[in-house]
Amino acid sequence: MQRAEQLRPLSRQHHLGLNLGLKAGQFPMSSSEADIQDQWQKITAFIRDEFTAHFGVEEEYLVKPLMTYHKDNPQVIELSEQLTAQHEELKRLADKANPTIEDLRDLGDALYEHIRFEEREVFPLAQELLTSGQLDAIYTQSGDDVK
Repeated sequence: MQRAEQLRPLSRQHHLGLNLGLKAGQFPMSSSEADIQDQWQKITAFIRDEFTAHFGVEEEYLVKPLMTYHKDNPQVIELSEQLTAQHEELKRLADKANPTIEDLRDLGDALYEHIRFEEREVFPLAQELLTSGQLDAIYTQSGDDVK
C-alpha cells in the first residue's frame, strides 16, 4: 500500500530510527564502555529530541481520532493500546542512568520493532479509517524538518 502523503513526514522520521535501532540492537558484545555510552547517547537523544514530539503527534492526531470515531473496531482498540504501550516502554527503556550493552540492545530492538509495527500495521489502518482532514492534521503537526 502506498503511504499517504500526510503520513510521510512520520515515515521519514522512522527511517533514522530504524537505522539507529538496528545498529543498537546489533551492537557488538565486545564493545568498550565508551562505545556503548556513545551509541546510547545517540539513540536516547533521538528518542528525546525527535521522537518525543513524534509520539505526541501519533497519540493526539492518530490514536485519539481512531479511538473517538472507531472505538467499536477491535483492531483499532488493539493497535492503539499496543502503540501507546510501546511508546511508554521506549521511554522507560531510554531512562537508564548507567546503561549496559544489554540495555542498549534492548532499546535498539524495541525501537526497531516499534517502528516496523507502526509502518506495517498502524499507518495502513490509519490511511483506511481516518478522513483526509484528520490525516491533514497529522501532516500539519509533523515537524517542518521532515516535510
